[in-house]
Amino acid sequence: MQITGAEYSNQLESASDETSIEFISVHEPYETSIEFISVHEPHEIFQSTLTENIETVENIHDISSTEIIGTVENIHDISSTEIIEPAENIETVENIHDLSSTEIIEPAENIHDISSTESFEGKWENDEDAKECRRCQKPFNALLRRRHHCRRCGQLVCYECSKERTISRDQIVTQSGNGKTGKSSHRICTSCYDLMNADHPEHVKPGVTELNILLLGETGVGKSTFINAFANYIKFKNLDEAVRGKMDTLIPSMFTIMDAYSEQKTVVVGQTDENELVTNKGMSCTQGCRSYKFRMDDNTEVRFIDTPGIGDTKGLSSDEKNFENILKYINQFDHLNGICIFLKSNSTRLTIMFRFCIQELLSHLHKDTRNNIVFCFTNCRGTFYGPGDTLPALNEQLLKTDVGIKTDQSTLYCFDNEAFKFLAAFKQRITFEETIKKIYAESWKVSADASDRLIQYFKSCTPHNIKDTISLNNARQIVMDLSKPLAEVCQNIQINIALADEKKEEIKRCDSVIADLKDKLYIPQIDLRLIQLNYPRTVCTSASCVKVLTVGETKMQKIDYVTHCHKRCYLQGVEFNVINNKALLGCRAMRRTNNCQVCGCSWNNHMHITYENEQVSVDKVDENIKLLINEKQSDQIIKEEYIIDLENRISQLKEEKRIINNIMITFALFLRQNAIAPFNDAYIDYLDHFINEEKIKKGANPTTYNNDVLNELETSRREYVEKMETIKDAIVTDNSSLTPISPEEINNLENQLYHLTISGQTLQMMKDETKRGYINAINYHEILHNSTSRFSIMQKMFSPSKLYKR
Repeated sequence: MQITGAEYSNQLESASDETSIEFISVHEPYETSIEFISVHEPHEIFQSTLTENIETVENIHDISSTEIIGTVENIHDISSTEIIEPAENIETVENIHDLSSTEIIEPAENIHDISSTESFEGKWENDEDAKECRRCQKPFNALLRRRHHCRRCGQLVCYECSKERTISRDQIVTQSGNGKTGKSSHRICTSCYDLMNADHPEHVKPGVTELNILLLGETGVGKSTFINAFANYIKFKNLDEAVRGKMDTLIPSMFTIMDAYSEQKTVVVGQTDENELVTNKGMSCTQGCRSYKFRMDDNTEVRFIDTPGIGDTKGLSSDEKNFENILKYINQFDHLNGICIFLKSNSTRLTIMFRFCIQELLSHLHKDTRNNIVFCFTNCRGTFYGPGDTLPALNEQLLKTDVGIKTDQSTLYCFDNEAFKFLAAFKQRITFEETIKKIYAESWKVSADASDRLIQYFKSCTPHNIKDTISLNNARQIVMDLSKPLAEVCQNIQINIALADEKKEEIKRCDSVIADLKDKLYIPQIDLRLIQLNYPRTVCTSASCVKVLTVGETKMQKIDYVTHCHKRCYLQGVEFNVINNKALLGCRAMRRTNNCQVCGCSWNNHMHITYENEQVSVDKVDENIKLLINEKQSDQIIKEEYIIDLENRISQLKEEKRIINNIMITFALFLRQNAIAPFNDAYIDYLDHFINEEKIKKGANPTTYNNDVLNELETSRREYVEKMETIKDAIVTDNSSLTPISPEEINNLENQLYHLTISGQTLQMMKDETKRGYINAINYHEILHNSTSRFSIMQKMFSPSKLYKR
């Protein structure tokens, strides 16, 4: 059968004004069916959707009788397994020959109507200006990842990132850069579509309950297998029906299984892509967040958000990056109905890495999510479909963290998704004993029932507003960025107080006339000057590996980190400028041991730095004393005024120190009030570090060292800890005297710090340099690029966004 471009257009024009494509089921043996989604749109809209971007069509030849072309009046020779839909992403087509039966181009399921107030927001991007997709950053190529323009922002994106459609009655950017008007369907990128949906809540389908469920867990625990299994649980009533039907595989998977003859077989299902590296053993198969949406019988849409596994062999840096990406990904949604934390059943203890990651995860989540968290146990057939020994270990961990998450029937769900693996193996003609099939049939039933119970529970939960979690993490970042600068400034304030006290006592003891003293009548001050390093560096902070130097002509001392154990350290995931960071075990200097191979000291005495703090002695002119000398006031008056100025300076420094301590306590209170689990209190760690520095200084010069500096730092630490304990007790007892703190107040307190008379400018500079050093470190980090899997790289048979009907 052949059809010309003109005939194709005539067929469209002869269609009725109200076009309706009903469900088409193509039956094959074992009740397999392929479904189209119903589309009820006016003919003019449907026509523009089918013909969008086909600017020149000369001929369409050799359309196979085994393919489906989505015309309105005639559908011929539909194959039971193949669908070819209109080539709506082709911008200029001269000829279309012999369309491959492996291709799937889906109809525009999501049509968004731009109001007349909206228009394009960018200019048409030239093809040569973009080597990779502006959304997913995957490189373009002529065969598998072609360029497409978003008709809203004009940027170049790939097919996967431009599946959405919009109906516009306004200007749409064109290749020439000019606007054109008219009501028609246009391709837009995922970012523009999300922005438009955020601005148009009225486009949410009426009567549809949308559940957003986040899946989290250790690498290899079975999150992706759960999604594959769920797609089949809602499609088939039982395993027998699934065996006769066509299995759905949304996420590629590879596993080994023993057949009836005790031979090990490797089973590969699904078509791989860059996001699912099924061949990388030990690494998280899922490389980035991706959501999968299902349509249930009761008009409920369930969206599972799959995430990379934690505890990846790529290390702590990968976990921290994944947490960051998860937060960015869920930010596109308004709410979360549930968070599933996946655990393997019958684990007598949780791994150290997983305990850390659970704590880190809970510190990122707003406390309101605690009522939306459940625990999903996998591989439960061996524990009689229960959590086994994992539950006591989990309860012990939750008790230690004191997060208030309950573990009862409503929050514990047990699965054995091995039934999906059995189904996949059976479909690849691997033979099993009949008794094995009966075992997995029971496993299917139990797991499918648990899935139903899980969905019903999340429907009953109050949705969590994701903006609360995002605001929490923005404020959390402020606290983390300021922890070290504030502790460092506190140390420097105490040093300057000691300097002023010494100068005051010197003037009191002096009997010289002003003519002999005028060169000494200045305000002594030590400023912090940051020196940015070109590369991140690992240094040792042990007393035997540092030098104690005198600052200028003062008696004050500073620590110089002269032992550079790894001068160019590109280790990822390690916190900067803090000691006792476990991630430093991965530094090359440690060689995976507890001691440094360069200096011999323990790993916990080392620090990863991006800048060095130079303490500079500055003689600040006392303008008041200068004026009195010029006015030829008496020596006694000048000395008295000078002492008063020094005392005022000391009072001002103490007041700034008090403000800093109170603000740090407020920061910690905010995190404890709003996060499920407060993150590690870095301020205490930094105070401990600087107290240790002062002890090293004292040990180097015990006779000249000013003990007030060390004593006051220890006092500050003690007072901070006491206040934090009081706050903890008040939170536990739900004391109403604790006023809730908002993210806006955190921003205001940050600005207050930068306006401190003496220390404000230094704090601003230190925070900026800290962030700049972090950016430089990221720029120098090596990037490991995994090549494309050896398996098929064609487009996946099922899009993650496709809706599944039960």
